[in-house]
Amino acid sequence: MSKNLASLILALILIGVFGLAIRVPKVEATIYIKADGSIDPPTANITSVDNSTYIFTGNVNDSIAVQRDNIVIDGADFTVQGAGSLTGISLYERSNVTIKRVHIRNFTYGIYIYESSNNTIISSNITANSDQGVYVRSSTHSNITGNNIANNGEDGVFLLYSSNSSIYGNNIVDSEAGIHLQSSSHHRIFGNNITDNGGLQVGGGVWLDRADFNTLSGNNITASGWHGIQLERASNNSISENEIMAGTNRAIIVDYYSDYNNITGNRIIDNYKGIELSRSSHYNTISGNTMTLNGEGIHARYSDYNSIFGNNITDNGSGIMLSDPSNNNSISGNIITDSGNGITVGSSNNSIYGNIITGGNAGISIQHSSNNTLRDNTMANNRYNFLIRAYNLPNFLNDVDDSNTVDDKPIYYWVDSHDSTIPSDAGCVILANCTNISIRNVNISHNWQGVAFALTTNATIAESNITNTQYCIWLWNSSNCYINENYVSHFIGIQLEYSSNNTIYGNVITGCGNWGGVGVVESYDNTFFGNNFTDNYIHVKIDVASANNWDDGYPEGGNYWDNFKYLYPHVNNVYSGPYQNETGSDNFWDSQYTINADNIDQYPIVPEFPSIIILPLFMIVTLLTVKIYRRKNIL
Repeated sequence: MSKNLASLILALILIGVFGLAIRVPKVEATIYIKADGSIDPPTANITSVDNSTYIFTGNVNDSIAVQRDNIVIDGADFTVQGAGSLTGISLYERSNVTIKRVHIRNFTYGIYIYESSNNTIISSNITANSDQGVYVRSSTHSNITGNNIANNGEDGVFLLYSSNSSIYGNNIVDSEAGIHLQSSSHHRIFGNNITDNGGLQVGGGVWLDRADFNTLSGNNITASGWHGIQLERASNNSISENEIMAGTNRAIIVDYYSDYNNITGNRIIDNYKGIELSRSSHYNTISGNTMTLNGEGIHARYSDYNSIFGNNITDNGSGIMLSDPSNNNSISGNIITDSGNGITVGSSNNSIYGNIITGGNAGISIQHSSNNTLRDNTMANNRYNFLIRAYNLPNFLNDVDDSNTVDDKPIYYWVDSHDSTIPSDAGCVILANCTNISIRNVNISHNWQGVAFALTTNATIAESNITNTQYCIWLWNSSNCYINENYVSHFIGIQLEYSSNNTIYGNVITGCGNWGGVGVVESYDNTFFGNNFTDNYIHVKIDVASANNWDDGYPEGGNYWDNFKYLYPHVNNVYSGPYQNETGSDNFWDSQYTINADNIDQYPIVPEFPSIIILPLFMIVTLLTVKIYRRKNIL
């Protein structure tokens, strides 16, 4: 095969492939407005007295090709009716043509403009065409204004390889994409009503595909069957002051390497999701948007170096999320209210400053990520104001200072701190890789962890009240810590994970859920005594085999269990002594309390008063016993 023949075959293949991707309409018109100003055939329902303005005198049932510049085509509200193929009105290499007051329907393309400039389509009805209502290719300075463009099969308006056009004040309804720009730039799209567009995972309200430096403003985009506005490989676009409502997918998605876009001042209401940055979309700005009743507020996925600030996010399924990961982003000055999880950070090296998060499920959640900086954030009246999820030291290495508050109290998030005391005004305490830290007399509520010890030794949490918190006290890979004389109540009172040789005594553990007043995961040789377990769904839940001590021997004893008589109805307090075989009663039941074979309280405590005063008196006795025990050991 010769080299020239091979080149010819390759060229034909490429033409075939690209011809399938981008179709060029074939002009087969039967009516022509010719370059000399004449109308062919002269019997067509079009007339002109000056070869400048062409006015319809009746309906036209053929295609029209325009071959003359600097003219006005006035449809006078008559119809150009097709038979399901061809193009209604076509302009090839034309300039300064205005098409107005015409109804065009039932063609493949309603109006097709190719390699043309400064043309206008105004006040027309372009409907029920199988592909595009208006198709503009390789053209500049088109003006598409005040038209009704509806029920077209693929796109209401499609601009390909075109620039510097204006699409204004149109009503665009029921196409796969209302407005579709591909490889086009410097267009203004404003003041349009774009409704009920979008097919099955395609199209939507406005679709920018490899389209840069465009401006979308003041549009009303409603009930999109896919995305409201989609940017795909599209950069340096401005999207502002649009109202996007009731869509079945994202209101705005910035996708596939779309960078340096500015999304500001939009109203986004009742969509499946609000704004999403996805798949390597970097250096975008999202600011000043009002977002209400969306499934998600703002979500960045695999996208870095974006700035999200000054948004008002209310009553959404979630506020702001960074995931998959999305690193080196800035989140600042946002107001997030009643929106599920306020700010969720599943990524690293992000800056989170000056946000206000209230009334949601969670305030700020840091999940398996590191080197994030939090400053001056306010969290209040959330179910869980602050949350950290981490299971290795690097993921605890975040910079969270006490300018961050939960219910008007500072967060103390200390890493690599030693020989110090947490102030008593703490609203949440997280210790990572710390030693010899003391926490006393704090009142903490409404966090995921009230007090967390991670990779921490010789720390103490004592004489504190921790309630309405998922994990009131949480230990992970921590040892030789003391948890004493605290009141804990909510879902899990005290959780030990991979933690050993800790001492838990004199605590009131009450009102906890089905994960246990105390939860134990692969933790050994911890000692529990003098604790009061009452009114918990499960007193102790052991998820992974662990062996611990549930008493401190005789006569110090074990713990009070409010369900003891329910489990052991025939056991009484008749005997005493280390083996409970000596005559005369003591403060312990005559039988052990069994959690499982490796976790047994040999000396469960007996209440000695009527039930109405058991709890307060037992608490007093418990605390006094613990103090005497501690003093004895000190001496």
